[in-house]
Parts: sequence; C-alpha cells; structure tokens
Amino acid sequence: MQGIPILSGTDLELLDEQSINLYCESASIAGRNLNSLVEIQYGQRREMVYNAPTYTPVTLSFYCSEGLKEKQLFDRWNEYIINSQKGYDVAYYKDYIADMVVKTLDRTGEISHEVIYRECYPKTISAVELNHNTTNATARLTVEMQYSYWETSGMENLPDSEGKKYGNKGNLFK
Repeated sequence: MQGIPILSGTDLELLDEQSINLYCESASIAGRNLNSLVEIQYGQRREMVYNAPTYTPVTLSFYCSEGLKEKQLFDRWNEYIINSQKGYDVAYYKDYIADMVVKTLDRTGEISHEVIYRECYPKTISAVELNHNTTNATARLTVEMQYSYWETSGMENLPDSEGKKYGNKGNLFK
C-alpha cells in the first residue's frame, strides 16, 4: 500500500509498509461487473451495457504478529475515517484514501502481473479469533478494502471506443 494516511510519525513504529506486505497471507484480485439491460427491439434482443462498472471490495488476509500490530494499523486507519472519539466526524475522502498494489510473481520471483487499486480504504476489519483449542496456529486478520477503480498491467494499449487501435471493430486479439 502506498501513502497510507496514518503512516506518519509514531505510526511508523507501529508497522511499516514493507512489513505489512510480508504479513499479507492472501489477496484477491478483484473483478468488475458491467451493468446491463435487455434492449427489446423488433427482432433480436440484446443486452446493452450502461453506466459505470461496479466493483466488489478486495479481501486481504494477514498473519498477525505479536501485539496484533496489523489489526492496530487497520483499526487506526478505520478510526481516522470516522473518529468515534470526536462525535463521529467523517474525514474528507481525499485524506483517508491510498493506492494499493497487488503483484503476482512467477517462479523466478519476477513480477508477472500487477493490479493497482485506486483510492482504497479499509471498509471492513474482521475480528481476530483467539482460542485455546487451536495449537500451533497463527492468528489471522481479514480486511476488506473498498476502492474506486483498478488498473492492471497489459491494459495500456487497449483500443478506444471507436476501435482505432486494432482496426475497425476493436479486435483485442489481433
């Protein structure tokens, strides 16, 4: 995550950006849903896309270190968004968002795919389950990150709506 709003001053002692990356056990690569309506005209029916796409939150799972520093980090970020100690005032959107990058690596450790989630913030922070029945298990924290949109590697040269990049019909597979 780049530019987490609360990572400054004493918060850096809590957990740095490199550590949070190391403790991340899993991350989902989000999808995208296009809204559509059935267009009914004489003859054939078609589903036509309308409006902007919708996105589901990204789920991240973290191993918890001693003292639950990962949970503290996301709790503080969440509290920064809506301060429960000062009348539940909501912070300005631009002040609590950050970009998040999820990378997949190939067998040699080189980046094979990259997704950049723009304008992220922690929407849901799950409870950390603690019990005596589990032996030799690490506590885990699940966080849902909401975001505005995502960008991914390999999408830089897509055709425009008129298909100018790849011919008349915008063939992506030429």
